[in-house]
Amino acid sequence: MNVLRKRIAVPMLLTMALGLLLSFAVTDKVAYMTGTYIYASPDGGGSLCSEMSPCSLEGARDKVRTMNANMTGDITVLLRGGTYSLSSPFELTESSTIHDSGTNGYNVIYRAYPEETPILSGGQSIPGTAWTLHDGMNNIYKADVGSLQTRQLYVNGIRADRARGETFPSGFARTSAGYTLPSTGSFAGMAGWDNIGDIEMVIFYQWKSLRCPVASISGSALTMQEPCWSLLAPATTAAYPTWVENAYELLDEEGEWYLDLTGAVDGNAGTLYYKPRSGESMTASEAVAGSAAETLIKGTGTLDTLLHNVQIHGLTFLYTTWMYPSGNGGFPANQAASYVPPGGGVGQPPAAADFRAAKSIRLERNVFRHLGGTAISLEYGSQDNTIIGNVIEDVSATGIKVGFITGEDRNPADSRKIVKNNSVQNNYIVRAGAEYHGATGIFVGYTDHTVIEHNELYDLPYTGITVGWGWSTDVTTAQNNVIRYNRIHRYMHTLRDGGGIYALGNQPNSTISDNYISDQYYDLALVYLDNGTQGFDVHHNVLHNDGTLYWTYVTAIAPGATLNTIRDNYTDIPQSSINAGNTVSGNTYSSASSWPLAAQTIIAGAGIEAGYLDIKDIIAEQPTVPEPSYINAALNKTVTASSYWDASMHPSKAADGNVSTAWASKPPYTSPPWWQVDLGSAHPIAKLELVNRQDNVDHVYERRNFDVLASNDPTFSTYTVIGRQGNFSVGYKQTWSSLVDDPTPYRYVRVVKTTEIVTLVIAEFRVLIEP
Repeated sequence: MNVLRKRIAVPMLLTMALGLLLSFAVTDKVAYMTGTYIYASPDGGGSLCSEMSPCSLEGARDKVRTMNANMTGDITVLLRGGTYSLSSPFELTESSTIHDSGTNGYNVIYRAYPEETPILSGGQSIPGTAWTLHDGMNNIYKADVGSLQTRQLYVNGIRADRARGETFPSGFARTSAGYTLPSTGSFAGMAGWDNIGDIEMVIFYQWKSLRCPVASISGSALTMQEPCWSLLAPATTAAYPTWVENAYELLDEEGEWYLDLTGAVDGNAGTLYYKPRSGESMTASEAVAGSAAETLIKGTGTLDTLLHNVQIHGLTFLYTTWMYPSGNGGFPANQAASYVPPGGGVGQPPAAADFRAAKSIRLERNVFRHLGGTAISLEYGSQDNTIIGNVIEDVSATGIKVGFITGEDRNPADSRKIVKNNSVQNNYIVRAGAEYHGATGIFVGYTDHTVIEHNELYDLPYTGITVGWGWSTDVTTAQNNVIRYNRIHRYMHTLRDGGGIYALGNQPNSTISDNYISDQYYDLALVYLDNGTQGFDVHHNVLHNDGTLYWTYVTAIAPGATLNTIRDNYTDIPQSSINAGNTVSGNTYSSASSWPLAAQTIIAGAGIEAGYLDIKDIIAEQPTVPEPSYINAALNKTVTASSYWDASMHPSKAADGNVSTAWASKPPYTSPPWWQVDLGSAHPIAKLELVNRQDNVDHVYERRNFDVLASNDPTFSTYTVIGRQGNFSVGYKQTWSSLVDDPTPYRYVRVVKTTEIVTLVIAEFRVLIEP
């Protein structure tokens, strides 16, 4: 639907040539001098595993099992180019009976044949010949996909959107069981839609992106699916969904798709519908859906027999899916894309490359793209592993995950379960969190001596790197963690209350240093030490932003972050909030246009090192997001308000260009207070900014629960919601902002309190339009 499509989800992916992907195999030619080599190909078979008679991938692994008991050199499995279609994971195992490890200090290496690209794929292709025109008026095509079940579709290398409605739909009202539908508009008739049980409500709650299916609709009463709905608390306090998703009736935007499993739309079950993007010819298009496999390679040992000395080099991992959120449990997200399963505990999206009880594993120069879950995971006693030089792009959940957050991870009874001494370096992570927006680029749970260094993270909906868990100062396994020399930019563009680097819990002898972090969109801080964080030395970082956030936030909220050192950092951001009980010294405030030499040196040293810079070529063109040249259409325009405190806080103070003044409403209130601006003429609105009061008064209720309405009627008898802040306060002295995609020209804009009838204060409200 196109009433309002606000860019709060994921920026449109750029068209990328498939040929570029296929050209990124092994960039270094290897002179094979010693060791043993066996061969696999997508159509291989038998047991010879020679170059002339290659085996299947599983056959090559089985061949290794006959050769690795007492190795005298590396065994290399060379994978010929092409697609290895997997409906279940390729498994590497070390146990009392199965042995896939290297021995005597030598490695079993699975690597791409020189200059070729082997692809491990869980996808189902839909060729151009499968598509027929379904609805000529609306340019919707369809294809028979049989028993396919998926949550992801990629057309010509670009992730397509499941059909969804406008952002912040008006008229929904929350009930204990779900919602009351709007009385007017397209959602008023949802009871007559097809496949009601497939519809999902997507709810953003600050740092969470939650999904819950609809159970039924009777009249205007929409009942949400259990147990998902009960597990969403407290996010169900949101009075409305952020958007409605996965219904044929919502298929009206280019690049959207819908999968009809029942045949309710036109009588044919297993029909995929797609509305092409401008310029796409479906008969010449290549579409692939994530299909059967949640994990593509699974490495599993035991605490007694770790899987060890295995290397994965130069492979491409594509097209996993994860169907759990489509079930009754939905996706009741916790923090960092973990979720609450029925019965309690904690769950996580599966990883394309998943290693447990693994040691001395090396993943190098692989590509992870178009995945329905996480890319790489190390858990359960994994130690001394290296993840280096990989490209991770367009994955639904986390880029790289090291360790996890269960009670056993926190303080295991058996110390062999501790995840320790792992290294994540020189990886390029772009557009993680494409579906589960609370995911982070790199996630570190309860671990000992994890080193995260020289990575570049870009275009993320939430936090760049998160380390630790627990909201507590308790002693856990977390210690000695190092985050250094990373480049993190253009992140936090969808959710809130995160940062470039986010730490949580007591982690003695840990370090955040020499990182270059910039272009954080939403709050809170570029370096964020949350509840209970202790033991960090935060030093020699360069932190650059537009000045509306904190350069660092070291929380005072109990249990506060204490016993950390914040020293010798460089920033052009004037604000910080550092709890008492921390050591602060030598931090430099400077203009980004004149960084001191020491800051310039840090900037030059952050990110991917020279030996791995070529991995960035896998992405044809890094999406650039130039800052538009906006005009503030509200500046010095005619304003009105429901009331004002006194002459010094007149309504005009919120549109005078001076953030040191402010408008404030005056009690008592019989209706929600509001402030309104007349732009003089109607304009399409690109962006909204609300600057909160800049004095020393800190009332959290002033900075939450408001809507921004737009209308061409000064009485607002009809209006469109173009911005919304829920039940979580914008940061003290910070600026709330929101992009708007509704192309309708509006003359009048109003800010109004919603669920709390309390004082509203605005230092400056900007209605930004393009010249």
